[in-house]
Order: sequence, then C-alpha cells, then structure tokens
Amino acid sequence: AVINGPFARHKAAVGQAVEEAAKTGPDLNLAGVKGKVEAMAAQTRPSFAAGTPSEGSEYLAAAGGSDRIKSALADAGIALEDTHPLPGVLHQIQNAPDTIAFEDAHKLKRALDDAVNWESPARKQLGQITKGARNELRDLMSSHAPYNEATQNYQDVARVADSRTVQQIRQ
Repeated sequence: AVINGPFARHKAAVGQAVEEAAKTGPDLNLAGVKGKVEAMAAQTRPSFAAGTPSEGSEYLAAAGGSDRIKSALADAGIALEDTHPLPGVLHQIQNAPDTIAFEDAHKLKRALDDAVNWESPARKQLGQITKGARNELRDLMSSHAPYNEATQNYQDVARVADSRTVQQIRQ
C-alpha cells in the first residue's frame, strides 16, 4: 500500500517537478546535437552503400522524413521494426529549428529515452548512435540548475522504485 500509494504519489510529484523545471530553462541551440546525429550516422554507414551521399546531414534530413531515416539506418545495417519510434525522433531532431525552447529539448530527450533501452550496454550501433545524441542533448541542458536538481531528485526516487527490493515487496 505504501509503494502504490504515498511512494507512487511522491514519484509522480518529483517527475512533475522535472516537467516544471523544463518550462523555466533557456532556449537551446541544437546544432551540436544535430551534428552528433549526422556524424554518428555517417560513421556507421558504409561508403559503398548505394544512393547514400557522403554527408550525413543531406541523407538524414532529406525529404521522406522518418522513412528516409529508417532507410539510412538500414543502409548502415541497422534494421528497425516498422513501429520503432526512433526514426521519428531523429527526424524531429533533424527538422527542429537550430534554437528551441528548453521544454522542447526535454521532450526530445524523453523521446530518445523512450526509444532506446539505456540500461543495456550500447553494444548495438543503434544504441551507440542514439546514446551519443542523447548525451549531447543532456549536456546542452546541464546549464539549467533547477532542471539538474529536479532530474537528480527524480533519478534518486526512480532508482528506489525500480530496485529489486521494491519489486520483491510488490510480489
């Protein structure tokens, strides 16, 4: 009852604090994040792949949106199921204005987090590409102290909520 009641409410409250802190952050320049996505895509794509330009930005930002990104990843040997959210998230990053609201950067970071399992080591190319972009985005956001404090508080609570002890109590 404690875990599903007061503890769950506390976790929701610290999660809401992250959302509120994201609303107060400064505008951010995404050029470095976009560059990271482009560089990682270019690094994984073989030079002999048919129809792929040598510059990642041309290929990833080309018309066709997330389908084009999925195709670029496939050319690099990274196959995704049709419903995988990552191509859409990468497409949003590529098509975002260079300067975006902090809250929008937070939404993109959450979308990247939802698209990839960060708990597993980045052994797959997909994980390496997205982890680099996600880390670049989070580093960009680290200048906003209220956001850093709120995310640290949330991580502390989430760590307990996801712990083995809590899972055993629930059983």
